[in-house]
Formats: sequence, C-alpha cells, structure tokens
Amino acid sequence: MTILKDLGVLFTVQKFIIIPNYGLLSDWNPLQLKLVTSIRILPFVIFIGVDFFQVFVYKSSHTEGFSEFSRIAYIVSEFDFIMMKIIMGIVAVSAIIHNQRHIGMLHHVEDYQQKFIEFMTKPKASVKFLNNAKFILSIIQMVLMNTVVWVLEEAKYRTDSPLWFFFYSFSIVIADTVSFYIASMARILGDILVKAGMKINTGKISLNQKILSFDKDSLNILTAFSATFGIMLFVTMTTHFISSCISTFFLIWLLSTRHKFDYKYCYVLACTIWVLRSFIFLLHIAAACDHFCSALFHYQVTLNRCMSDEQGTQIHYFNIHLFQLKKLHHDGDGVKISALGFFNINKSSIFACVVSYNVILMQFRQLEGNA
Repeated sequence: MTILKDLGVLFTVQKFIIIPNYGLLSDWNPLQLKLVTSIRILPFVIFIGVDFFQVFVYKSSHTEGFSEFSRIAYIVSEFDFIMMKIIMGIVAVSAIIHNQRHIGMLHHVEDYQQKFIEFMTKPKASVKFLNNAKFILSIIQMVLMNTVVWVLEEAKYRTDSPLWFFFYSFSIVIADTVSFYIASMARILGDILVKAGMKINTGKISLNQKILSFDKDSLNILTAFSATFGIMLFVTMTTHFISSCISTFFLIWLLSTRHKFDYKYCYVLACTIWVLRSFIFLLHIAAACDHFCSALFHYQVTLNRCMSDEQGTQIHYFNIHLFQLKKLHHDGDGVKISALGFFNINKSSIFACVVSYNVILMQFRQLEGNA
C-alpha cells in the first residue's frame, strides 16, 4: 500500500509496539494468530516490565551529585528519568485501548486508497527515505546525547547504572518513533488532498459524484485519525513540552551556578540541544496535523469554487435520490415481505414502492448521464 509504504520503517516498527496484530493472514488459525502476535509484542512487553520494575522496585545506584548544589535540580532530574518510563506505560495502555480502532482506521485507509486510486500520488523514494531517516536520526541522537554524555561526564554528578540509563534512552526513542509515525501519516494524507485540489483546479479531474465521495471519505479518515491518535498526540506533545521545560530549567540553572562548581560546557550544549529538539518535535507534530486539516479545508474550498451552479444542483439532486433509494430499500414498509406470518403484506405499500423505484431510477439514470 502506497501510504503505509511511504511511512517506511516508522510503520514497520509500530507492528512491534502498538499494532502487533496488524497485517496477519486471515486464513491462519487462531493459534497461529495468537503466536505471531505474542512474538511481535514480546519485546515491548519485556521492556515495559523492566521499565516499571526500575521505577517501583529497582534501586538505581546513583549519587546525589546534583543535590550538593541544588535540591531542586536533583528532584527535577529524578522526575525526568521516572517520567519517561511512566510514559511508556501510558503508551502501552493507550495502544491496548485503541488497538481495534487503530486497525480499523488502517483498513479504512487501505479502502480509501483503492477506491480513489486516481487521486493517489505515486510512491516517492524521497518520502520513504525521509521517514526512515527520522527513525535512524532519533536513535543516533539518543546515543550521542545520552550514552556518550553519560560515559564521559555524567558520573561526576550522578552515576546511574547502565541498564537504567539504557531503558531511559530507549523510552525516548519509542516516544519519538510513535510521534514521527503519527505526524508522517498526517503529512502524507494531507499531501494527497493537496494534490487532489491541484488536479481539480487544473481540470485534470472532472467534477462528478466521485469527487464529493472523495471529500466525504477524506473527512471520515480525518475523524478516524483524530479518534485513534487523539490520546497519543496529547501524551507525546505533553511529554515533549515537559522535556523542553526541564531542559530549559537545567540550562538556566547551569548558567546561574557556574561560579559554584566546575562543570563542562558540554552540559550547556546538551541542554541547549534538548530545548531545541523538544520545540522542533512540537512544531513538527503540530504542523503535520494542521497540514492534514487545512488541506481538507482548502480542498473543499477549491471544490466549491470550481463547481458551477448547474453542476452543484445536479449533484445535489443526485444525492437526494441516492438517499431516497437507500431509504426505500432499508426502511420502506413495502419491502418487508411476510415470512411465516410475522410480517403483514401491504399491497398498497408494495405498489407505491414499485412506482417510486421506477420513477427514482429513471431520474437517477438521467442525472448520471448529465453529471
């Protein structure tokens, strides 16, 4: 699938985090499905278990180096380490609660692409490369910003165990990956709407009933996207906001207490990078989601501007008669044929429905020819 393929490794990784039961073959027996799902989710389950073990049970071997100069700095540092581990628990719970909704949204996206194949853009190697690069850069950044600093300098102020520090860093990588996944999907869906609007503007796509159906289905995709990722977006954006606040605090604290103790300027540089990193993440996620919403809005504006009054009237009546057909078929009394005396046959209702069907079908055919 083009949309999910463009997400690259960001989507692949999600199969081992929040959607382990996606993409399994329907002809597999229940035991095979459970086995594959369990194998996929096992690393994340182990990771969550160790994370919470460290938070509530494990006694990390760290010195209170920060507290020698500021008790507040020490508390903020501890809060930062514990917060990222608890965030993983929230991500796991949210993934479980919204799993079926997430799977349903992905199937909806698949149907959306197959139904409106002419609106879809061709897969771009640059888009997939960029999404893969986001994941790789996130890992590299964690290695440089956390592990290297810990090995070289951090022991002077706090000596956490390597295992504790690894799981702290890995928690950030998972949060980053989920954030990139959501933002990149919103960006790709928004790009599809932008290209569709451009094709309508240039006359490459003729205005017909399918155009309105595309608009409606795009709105449904946006609604499903919001329902699926609403909590995830709130958690990830809140996490990055808190991280930016913590980094800003340490940056100000280091600059204000530089005369009290000898510290390496790499700490100042690290805090500065963390502040910029958090704000870039916030802007990236917000801009991508806004791009999806605004692209749909501008598509609707373009559609209304390009549609003449005559075309608009025809499509309006087209939709009315389509609704009437559905109403008669599902709710009409005349179509409730008697079965073993449970339903009474109303001859006048049947006759009225037959006449209505014929009249509406004739109008329906005429409108199809004119549209």
